[in-house]
Amino acid sequence: MSDPFHEAVPAEFVAAVWDTMQATPQHTYQSLTKRGGYRDLASGAAERMARHQRRERRLHQAHR
Repeated sequence: MSDPFHEAVPAEFVAAVWDTMQATPQHTYQSLTKRGGYRDLASGAAERMARHQRRERRLHQAHR
């Protein structure tokens, strides 16, 4: 386990991690942190991923 929200981790790396999670909705991810400042970021990313998954499901169903 690692802490992607550590001060030494570049923001670009964290963004790449979230992008990867969003691009692979067939997997379930957990992002755990005790760093309160990132709670809103994680919450916003989770909502974006949920919207992406709903859109993917609708597209998949439309092509049946």
